[in-house]
Amino acid sequence: MTRAQVSADIAAPMDAVWSLVGDPRRWPEWDVTYSVPEPPRHDGAGPGRTIGLTKTEADRTMHLTCEVESRPEAGELTLRCTGGNGERLDESFTVTAGKQGGSSVTRQTEYRLLGQNLGIVSDTTYAEASVQRSLEQAFARLALLVDADQDSSTPPDSHGDTDTRSEDTGTISAEESYSSGLGPDQSLPQRPEEHAPARPT
Repeated sequence: MTRAQVSADIAAPMDAVWSLVGDPRRWPEWDVTYSVPEPPRHDGAGPGRTIGLTKTEADRTMHLTCEVESRPEAGELTLRCTGGNGERLDESFTVTAGKQGGSSVTRQTEYRLLGQNLGIVSDTTYAEASVQRSLEQAFARLALLVDADQDSSTPPDSHGDTDTRSEDTGTISAEESYSSGLGPDQSLPQRPEEHAPARPT
């Protein structure tokens, strides 16, 4: 048996994190050990669903059939998978509210391979360290992907401005122009060093 667990805090709301964790179709975007899954299908045994997944871990490729139990309202997802060569894989995800509007994610993974080795080295400690490192790397990519999704969904500011000119050019941004009562294509007038004398009448 090989097992590992990892937790991470992600600076994004729960629904943003769940959109990636709770949808197995998006796992390959942040966990490279998974390939694109087969379309989900209901097995007729209840509200759960069954999907086909291909997972490569510690140099071993497994073709899995997985029963998925999802509870979005609780932020919980569980997979129970079997492979064609006797593999068993259980995975669970829990997404909870974190600090300052962020989220906390926990993932538990357990392999049971009927006495076979997970990787090319017949050492449980090595295999568990490999899986642990894989989970940590996946969560690092998950955090980056959530951040990118958040950026792409952020609406433009109230002026619709995308001016990113550097301050050292001596220009002002369009937002500053609007706040000064000028249009976006106007610049502020230069301040004279001194007033010219009044012309005699």
